[in-house]
Amino acid sequence: MSNSLWDTLHEDLQKKIIKIRDDELEYDTKLLKLSNDFIRQYISDYMSSKGRRITNLNTSKKTILLSLFEKFKIPKIPYDIVVKDKEKIKKIEINSKSKFEIGRYTCNKENHFDGSTTIYNLTFNITKVTKCYITADITSQCGREYSNTNTNKFWIDKYDDYESISFSIFHIRSNELIPV
Repeated sequence: MSNSLWDTLHEDLQKKIIKIRDDELEYDTKLLKLSNDFIRQYISDYMSSKGRRITNLNTSKKTILLSLFEKFKIPKIPYDIVVKDKEKIKKIEINSKSKFEIGRYTCNKENHFDGSTTIYNLTFNITKVTKCYITADITSQCGREYSNTNTNKFWIDKYDDYESISFSIFHIRSNELIPV
């Protein structure tokens, strides 16, 4: 029984070779997905740094643009630019301790204006909660309804201890709401 050359390689080396191959495939795939404008700009910037100019670059298709890399010995677009590193792009997700929930709530807010204080008794009827916004009907003791749009969507600002929404003159925190 004869072993192939691949079988004689150490397992760690096999994994490294597979990772290099996967990285090259990912680079080639993402390179083809880059916009023609981005590739044109990269080529134009490189050629102008060398004191040269390519005419009709604006009308070139992707295959022609990619062939220019070999023809003019233009260095490859860096891997970090083509394959945007997932760890660098990963957004910092805030997981608030107090969150908005579907239900009916009340909240008292004070407004200090021109030396007088007005207390608003606000009632919230939250009908939908997503990652980004809540849908709610908000009314005051005077019967006034508050909304940002016709859809009553209020964008959520996230903090470590609470989530909040803003509308009119109010800034409401999720930990200030009292269930009815």
